[in-house]
Amino acid sequence: MLGASYVAMKENELASESYRNVLQSFELSMKEFTSPWLAAFMASSHITLHHSNQTIDTLEPLMNKEYSDNEVYEKMRLLHVGHVCLERQKFVDALNHWDEAVEIASYTPTSLMKILNGVMYMQMTVAYFRLNSISNALNIMESTKQCLESNYPSTHRLFAIFDFTCAYYLIKNGRPSQTIPCLKKALENLSFSNDKDFLSIVYTLLVMDYIYIGDLNCAEEYCYEAIPYISPNDLSSLIPHLLDLILDLKRIALNGNPNYTSQYIRAAMLFSQRLLSAIVLNSITPSESIDEQTCTTDELIVFANYYRHRQDYVHAEKYYMMALDKTTEID
Repeated sequence: MLGASYVAMKENELASESYRNVLQSFELSMKEFTSPWLAAFMASSHITLHHSNQTIDTLEPLMNKEYSDNEVYEKMRLLHVGHVCLERQKFVDALNHWDEAVEIASYTPTSLMKILNGVMYMQMTVAYFRLNSISNALNIMESTKQCLESNYPSTHRLFAIFDFTCAYYLIKNGRPSQTIPCLKKALENLSFSNDKDFLSIVYTLLVMDYIYIGDLNCAEEYCYEAIPYISPNDLSSLIPHLLDLILDLKRIALNGNPNYTSQYIRAAMLFSQRLLSAIVLNSITPSESIDEQTCTTDELIVFANYYRHRQDYVHAEKYYMMALDKTTEID
């Protein structure tokens, strides 16, 4: 338990030392007295640390031992074994363990079962997402929400995380216009009211979503909301460029030809949609010999993200602006 506490506090060195001590005791005398669910919990807590393979290998035979007479312990064992599989990139195995665990019924109080199921549903969502099964991820999130609503007040920080995650998956599934209610609910949760990183991302996504649906007034409003939280290390670094784009669009709408204006706004909406989609693409390394003139908008955005993640903001800005120019070209 001490090791798990250190992990939660991100004290990795202390956590590793604690787990080494437990492992030594386990190998010497505790093996025959350790419950399989506890072994699985130890492995699950330790899996995120460096050099965890020895611990997992030692605990694996015991944590894979099924209970035949205690449904609660078996459910907890499967929960933690599934997490170990998830961290090892064995997503199908993880889902199989959690599916089995969710099916277990017992005489334990319903509230505890719902909490355990809710934890598993949240992890199943991650696994489905990693398998690129977005529709399944969204379906499981509905089950997650039901479990959360049964056991936590609506102000709990879990709901902010849930709403933000749901918005992310909707973007991934090509439905950015549906993310706005989720992002607004995440903002309303006071648990993250002082978290600048969280606020910067949520405000920026709202700006992009409103550009996508053509609501430039709301897009501009959230740009100004985002400005105090701009960071060079995340998506919010785009806010100045997005604000310039919005103001240009509004000037064109006020003074320009209606047909030209509608074309330009549609192009901006397309750019916003592609930018949102690119958020969830895997980064690729730009080739030394790429032909920038023939690159698609999506490729240019991916290249920009590649450089942004490496804090090369000169190249990142170059590719973002090239993507914007390509998208807003009007014949």
